[in-house]
Amino acid sequence: MRAFQRLLQSTLQFASGDSLVVLLNNQTQMEDKTDTTPALNLSIIQPGDFLEIRGFLNTDPMIDVTASEIRRNTPDDDVLQGPLDDPVTTGVVSILRVQFTTDVINTSFDDGNSDSATFYSVVQPGCIVKVEDGDAPATLPDSIADEISLESCP
Repeated sequence: MRAFQRLLQSTLQFASGDSLVVLLNNQTQMEDKTDTTPALNLSIIQPGDFLEIRGFLNTDPMIDVTASEIRRNTPDDDVLQGPLDDPVTTGVVSILRVQFTTDVINTSFDDGNSDSATFYSVVQPGCIVKVEDGDAPATLPDSIADEISLESCP
């Protein structure tokens, strides 16, 4: 991995139409796991590329996440993990303003160890939740959560 040299921001688009603004800085590490190029940089990232981004919440209201690491990889599920937004509404999970719907037919709660009623009775704003959407490669992301799990609560 190599450090990115400039301060840039980019927008990630989800199947729901929601988006996240991501800041890259001189601490952001970039790596290409597709073996198509020896070094990843922003000029070779294309719309539709599958990116794994790790980072932390940004305090600037115009930026959602500061990326510490970006990897281009082979396509997989859309996965978003972070604090739940306020308010928490049964049937809808919102993380960093990106919304996913849940239902008893398509969504597995807490890796199959829970159900919708139990999950929504426990979660509250600020709980860290992980959402997976799209059982790649068979199913494209559609903003309906395939799996949802409660990672931690304050």
